[in-house]
Amino acid sequence: MIAPYINIYRTKGAFKFSLAAFIARMPISMMSIAIVFVIVAKTDSYALAGTFTAIGALMAAFVAPFWSRAADRYGQSRILAIAVPIHISALLGFLTVIRLDAPRWSWFVLLIIFEGVFVGTGQMVRRRWSHVLNGDSKLMNTAYSVESLLDEIVFMVGPIITTLCAINVGPYAGVLAAAIFLSIGSILFIAQKGTEPMPHPKIKGVKHKNPIFTLEVQAIFLPFIFTGASFAAIGLIVVAYADQYGAKSQTGLLYAIWALGSLIAAFINGAQHWKISAKSRYIFFTIALAIFTLPLLLAAKLFPGNLLMLSIALFLNGIFIAPLIVAGYTAAENLVEENQVTETLAWILSGLILGGALPGAITGHIIDTTGAQTAFIVPVIAMGISILTLIFYFKVWLNPRMK
Repeated sequence: MIAPYINIYRTKGAFKFSLAAFIARMPISMMSIAIVFVIVAKTDSYALAGTFTAIGALMAAFVAPFWSRAADRYGQSRILAIAVPIHISALLGFLTVIRLDAPRWSWFVLLIIFEGVFVGTGQMVRRRWSHVLNGDSKLMNTAYSVESLLDEIVFMVGPIITTLCAINVGPYAGVLAAAIFLSIGSILFIAQKGTEPMPHPKIKGVKHKNPIFTLEVQAIFLPFIFTGASFAAIGLIVVAYADQYGAKSQTGLLYAIWALGSLIAAFINGAQHWKISAKSRYIFFTIALAIFTLPLLLAAKLFPGNLLMLSIALFLNGIFIAPLIVAGYTAAENLVEENQVTETLAWILSGLILGGALPGAITGHIIDTTGAQTAFIVPVIAMGISILTLIFYFKVWLNPRMK
């Protein structure tokens, strides 16, 4: 089972750029909670903190595909060398204006600036794998599974580091820790010149076609929005559920169990040589994830306060996350030319991020009025809509272009 992983890491430079990208994307699991610590420490307002994180997520989702298009066109290193210093500078400015109690509008301006130069290394490293492995479908499945596994580690470890820094050092320390990870990881990633894909400059007279306007990419992007909404709703409900039953200290453990299911699945998925296409796997795992969202609602309703039953339901749900994301990325990459891979992968990621910004208000309202156990209906409905979008694009899935 380990052999496929050994094979891909035998590729020259693969371990170095994969490790660098892992370090550089640690902030994706740290920044939101770090900002909450900063805003709450200054204003004692969770509502304001939630507004900042929501705006930040939406801004990052909006700009990521455009920065990724630039990376395809001008080169990954060049774009990172421009964007990361601006991001770090605006981030430090953001902390400064908060510390100096500057007008609130200045907080929002700097938030928009630093999120506006968010350049995701997640899609860049996947593009780099595609380049060094020459698009070999079997090896790519393993490589994408590696990155999904690393994503799960990021989301398990990042919030813990942020919380420890904010509590033991100071509220601003979490943001600074995220900035340090981004700086180190980006420098190391930029240094890997030998594995960087060649840029594809714009050809004069040839109009760029944004991949999101193609039905095939939309058929993956739209279901991912509601899948992301399901993830975000579950994350919020788990916190409220543990708090409701006097077990707030167990929240981290519940998150870890959820992520562990996905991590194990990512490892197994990467060792498989699938005989079915990426699009078939994407449809299958979307339906499977929807089905295994139901146990969360049943566990909360039938066994209220029983964290063991909820843990089992979370683990089962997590099993289908990584294989779904890997299949989605692979299916999307198969749709476009080499010069649009990074941009297309960024749109798929943006679908998850956009979805994450959707369910907060309604989920919070249900939690406040009827309890966290009832709120598990939100992710169930979100995944139901995700399946409906698959049906909406039924004819598109039959297209031979979808592989």
